[in-house]
Amino acid sequence: GSQALPALQLLRRLRRRGPEPDVVTFTQAASACEHAGLWQEPLRLVETMRCLNVAPNVVTFGTVLGALDRADRWSAAVESLSAMRNNTIEPNVVTLSALIGSCGRAQQWQQSLAVAKAMRNSEVSINAFTCSSLV
Repeated sequence: GSQALPALQLLRRLRRRGPEPDVVTFTQAASACEHAGLWQEPLRLVETMRCLNVAPNVVTFGTVLGALDRADRWSAAVESLSAMRNNTIEPNVVTLSALIGSCGRAQQWQQSLAVAKAMRNSEVSINAFTCSSLV
């Protein structure tokens, strides 16, 4: 967890002095927070990105989902999926499989199966990682 504070400090310094942080910078800071177990920080960073007109991408949301999964916040992870779509970002096999796994670990099997069914009905392919998330 030692990388979260330096990453957040660097992000603040960039915002004050420039250059303006981009989606990669924000996503890396969110990732450091995810690995430090600071599940709320990636959510705050996505909100800050919106305020600064920096568009989050699928990797950013994957990091948010990972942080929420580590914190056993499966319902917030489901909400983040909606936020992705509201940002016109289509989830991919990695983000959806992570959501399936998060719901499964919380014993929310109905939700896991609903996400898998939605994957089957979309253009996102179910792969071995997805199947292992369902078990």
